[in-house]
Amino acid sequence: MAPDLSVENRWGCCDLDYFQTRIEGSADYTYLVICERGEWHCDCKGFKFRRTCRHIKEAEKKRCVWSEDTDGGEPNNVPVSDFFPNGKSCPKCGGEVFSYRVGV
Repeated sequence: MAPDLSVENRWGCCDLDYFQTRIEGSADYTYLVICERGEWHCDCKGFKFRRTCRHIKEAEKKRCVWSEDTDGGEPNNVPVSDFFPNGKSCPKCGGEVFSYRVGV
């Protein structure tokens, strides 16, 4: 018989769930790079053929992956606004955070 788990709320940066940025390419063109639930996409030709590209490697450096579980700490308290509807911000990048539940 499995032990009973209690459920706790934890916080993570919204970049964990959805992240998008523009990365400069050659010939003065910028490429849209998106990571949605851990799956990367780029609108360059190289990504269409290889399913990866240098733009994704650059975007990975910009993405914040803070979570209370892996990095510790707590989100910052900020005034409630359209951008911070839960009154919390990421302690690493200052962006929006979301709450999730874990069994402990």
